[in-house]
Amino acid sequence: MVAVFAIVALASMFQASIGFGANLIAQPIVFQLAPDLVPGSVLMATALLSCLVVIRERHAVTLAPIRSATSGAIIGIVTGVVVLQATPESGVALLVAVCVLAMVIVAAVGGGPAPSGRNLFLAGSAGGFGSTTAGIGGPPVALLFAGADGARTRGLLSGYFVAVSALTFVGLIIAERFGIAEARSGLLLLPAALLGFVASRPLLPAVDRRGIRPSILAVSAAAAVVLLARTVLG
Repeated sequence: MVAVFAIVALASMFQASIGFGANLIAQPIVFQLAPDLVPGSVLMATALLSCLVVIRERHAVTLAPIRSATSGAIIGIVTGVVVLQATPESGVALLVAVCVLAMVIVAAVGGGPAPSGRNLFLAGSAGGFGSTTAGIGGPPVALLFAGADGARTRGLLSGYFVAVSALTFVGLIIAERFGIAEARSGLLLLPAALLGFVASRPLLPAVDRRGIRPSILAVSAAAAVVLLARTVLG
């Protein structure tokens, strides 16, 4: 638990600085140490983190983009569940990894599409689908916000993750993968998220000067490459 606490704290510090990445970093590592804590207990900590970031960056948050992306995520989650019933999981994961890599390349070369309502809905759909089928749901939406200023990117992404976390908890409860035991373990990890959030504060000026875009591109690409390697190598 000490190791898990430290991992969640570091991942939370990273996400509180750029807007996303905590689950991408923490979940695979924690799974190797304490599989019972994934996904529900770790998600409790990152959900709290997202709430804290929304409060901190509330001056830069608007509801319309979050609503568009969340609406798409609902469609993507439902579609992902249906696809998994009919298609091998490895094939779907491979498709998701390739699509995320393609999105990173497009964003890096041409800047990517504008974060319009339609594009946010599509990105949310892709994120919900990727999260359900391959455990990689943040990059599609994060890449759309990569060009915004730091506070707005962090605030909007965190608002989106709050909504998606709530939907995920409903799904986990229905699937009987989140109950009292997972909630108790999650409570132990909440201070880790709080610690990471507090530790991120001194980093914000440097992150904002440099720009969040390179970090979002790097984390998205790394997540896709890891998923691709895991799928191909078994």
